[in-house]
Amino acid sequence: MAGSVLLFLYLGNNQALYVLFVVLFGIGYGASYPILAAMAANDADEALVPQALQLFALTYFIGIFGFPLAAGWLIVDVGTGALLVLVIAMAAIEATMAVFRARGVA
Repeated sequence: MAGSVLLFLYLGNNQALYVLFVVLFGIGYGASYPILAAMAANDADEALVPQALQLFALTYFIGIFGFPLAAGWLIVDVGTGALLVLVIAMAAIEATMAVFRARGVA
């Protein structure tokens, strides 16, 4: 997902490549919900799995519907470049957290 945003930032004017970047972004974004839900279930105590999944779903959908509001404000007040930088930064943070998780640090 971060790679597709970076590619879009630098090569977004090319229509053929734009379609490729959108597909890459969609695959990364679409795969995130089931993977994150499974991680939440695996990390929760067995007795708390239903509550963990409900809390995950609530926070995920707050993000899904809240981020467009924040992104719209950012685009109007600062511009699209700032939004792309924010998305890249958030994707980099997510990737860093995944690396720490894989290493067993967090």
